[in-house]
Amino acid sequence: MKLTAAEKRRNKVEKMANRLAAMAPQNRINDVARAFQRLVRMLEADKHGNCQCVTCSKVLPWNDVGMNAGHFVSRARHATVFHFINCHPQCASCNDHKGGNAARYEEYMVAKYGKEAVDDLKICGEQKLKWTCEQLAEKKIQFLDMQKEALKRLPVK
Repeated sequence: MKLTAAEKRRNKVEKMANRLAAMAPQNRINDVARAFQRLVRMLEADKHGNCQCVTCSKVLPWNDVGMNAGHFVSRARHATVFHFINCHPQCASCNDHKGGNAARYEEYMVAKYGKEAVDDLKICGEQKLKWTCEQLAEKKIQFLDMQKEALKRLPVK
């Protein structure tokens, strides 16, 4: 008997959820966040495969180790960790060594989304959220599928 697409998807989610369940709770989030952040860089890359840091304008290839995907609102409470409007390409210098270059990041966010959206994101970031292994598995599979699509438009490097 052949499995339906829904059954295949369910099996894929269960397998991923089991793999995530074997990890420490923080490692689960980090594992899925890596897939999300890679996707953010891919989606924000130009036709040449380059990303521009939102805080200092440095340009690097989306897959360069010096290019991160920095969160405007800290992902520590997990409520905003997978929000696309909360995460943008950011060079490692700004993201890691300058504490996210917060003042410049806020200027960028307000210019792009407006003050109200930024304030709403900050409020959302104050909420505590617990992700189940199944929810994280769904997210990771979604991000991996989106990466496959995004790769089709990026140049081979």
